[in-house]
Amino acid sequence: APEPYGGLQYAEKFIQEWKGHPLITPAVGPHAPYTVSPEWLLKSRSLAEREGVPMVIHMAEFAHEADLIRERINDFPADQSVVEYLDEMGFLSDALLAAHTTFVDEEDMKILKRRGVGVSHNPKANSRANSGRSPAWDMFKMDLDIGLGTDGPMSSNQMDVLNVMNHAAGVARFLGGDSTRFTPFELVYMATMGGARALDMEDKIGSLETGKKADIVIVDVHAPNMQPNYDAYATLAFAAYPENVRTTIVNGQVVMNERVLTKVDMDTHLKAWSKLTRRVAEYAKTLE
Repeated sequence: APEPYGGLQYAEKFIQEWKGHPLITPAVGPHAPYTVSPEWLLKSRSLAEREGVPMVIHMAEFAHEADLIRERINDFPADQSVVEYLDEMGFLSDALLAAHTTFVDEEDMKILKRRGVGVSHNPKANSRANSGRSPAWDMFKMDLDIGLGTDGPMSSNQMDVLNVMNHAAGVARFLGGDSTRFTPFELVYMATMGGARALDMEDKIGSLETGKKADIVIVDVHAPNMQPNYDAYATLAFAAYPENVRTTIVNGQVVMNERVLTKVDMDTHLKAWSKLTRRVAEYAKTLE
């Protein structure tokens, strides 16, 4: 938006345009507590409540995040955590999806659980940015609504959840010095039902059940990298690559069949990407 916080007005328009769409779930997305003031965080929550849509935010992503907030909020107590700060102002709710939550302690996690906040665990993005290691294992064991995410192409580049499963286990096991953290079943659960619960959409997606959306991927288990395939969960969590997905069905519609996209003209997109790539490359040079 050309003016500060104009994005909230845009969000309201976007929500009204797309709410009720079978594939698009509009949400209010204040960026982070260190970039958005308390006044506008609460306005964001009010909009989400009024329209009945979720909120998404980056939360407790950096070690110095509380200090960044204190630079802008004069009455932020020195011993208060980011989660406590957001809870005290009345921002947290069960409609909120919090990305990262890397720097949280047990008390913070109890608050998140009590408020029903969903968590998007993004281990590849956190590792790539060297922004810390999430206590995702502890959150999972506390039965928080935690699922796996990628954060975005700028932070992790690889946008597939298959590789995230493997990485989530590696980070948790390294952090805890315990090679048993996250079983293959638990990883697949976080990648499916965990994400659905974090989004409060477990009644619509996340598992193959009567009444839910028919979202299905068909995976080639005969590929060399998938051998020995003695356990389906272990094969998916630790061996599978995106290339092993042969067919993808979204809400009952086949969108990829035997690795061929059925709904997208790739030649048109490649031309658009080429123009965008040149712009990004020129901008990247200014960041050196």
